[in-house]
Amino acid sequence: MMHLSEGSVRSSGVTSPARSAFAPSPRPRGRRSTDKASAMNVLGPLRHLLSASAALLLLVPLVGGCQGWVMDYGDPEAQFEAEDAVGLAPEYLGEKVTVRGTVVGVVVSDLGSTEATVALEGGVRARFGDMVEMATSCEEGEVVLIDGFVRTADQSTVTLDPAMLRDPAAPFEPIRR
Repeated sequence: MMHLSEGSVRSSGVTSPARSAFAPSPRPRGRRSTDKASAMNVLGPLRHLLSASAALLLLVPLVGGCQGWVMDYGDPEAQFEAEDAVGLAPEYLGEKVTVRGTVVGVVVSDLGSTEATVALEGGVRARFGDMVEMATSCEEGEVVLIDGFVRTADQSTVTLDPAMLRDPAAPFEPIRR
């Protein structure tokens, strides 16, 4: 049996002088420390990273992604005929609406970036942006359903921006002026 003198510590079967209060404590080799403080040093930054990621994932749709999602999947606030749009659209500024009307023209400009606009009877202009193929699929004289957000509405024109074609078989229950 080994006797330890005062001021010495037994470690792994070897006697060594007592450790100073400022010296790091020995860690067992091949094992991780189960010390709660050491675990918090690792988990603290990870927890902050996960919290920040979760917050970012929640904020992205709220800040900038909603309009695209609503455009694709949201129901329109109102539906009306193109000839009634000038009278009804001002009530729906900033809202998604559906307009049914006859195509009177399609304009594709290439000034810096390609932009497509479809004009309907009654002064409705639907800005399709870079969805040129969708816009050019509209033929003059064809009756189409267009979903879009009412950007401007005055006494003679209504602008839907952004806009896209709606399925012609989709339900359409127009408000009458």
